[in-house]
Amino acid sequence: MLLLRPLPILSLAILAIFALAIAGLFFYRRADHDESHCASCIGYALKVNSMISDAGDNVRGNTQFFRYAVDKACAGRLLDGGRCLEYRRGFLRNKTRFAYRIEDPYAACRAISAC
Repeated sequence: MLLLRPLPILSLAILAIFALAIAGLFFYRRADHDESHCASCIGYALKVNSMISDAGDNVRGNTQFFRYAVDKACAGRLLDGGRCLEYRRGFLRNKTRFAYRIEDPYAACRAISAC
């Protein structure tokens, strides 16, 4: 019997606003609202990967050269909204992992949450 009693209008309004807020957050989170951020990261990762590929076969996996390539790829792009430094920090957090994973730029950018 308690469930059949109608809810007050204020409670229904609060419940409706809460449901709309949750739905809005869900759709915002699922939307790709920053494609340029992802594309910029992929371009940066491609530049790092090409520097490693051009250096020769025995530098892939060398963390010291990877750090050099990551730093050098940021040169001249420092005022790019701070994103270059963000990518640099993300890739240098785990140098040994990304020294090999940079071969797939999209997967590497997803791993640092840029895509």
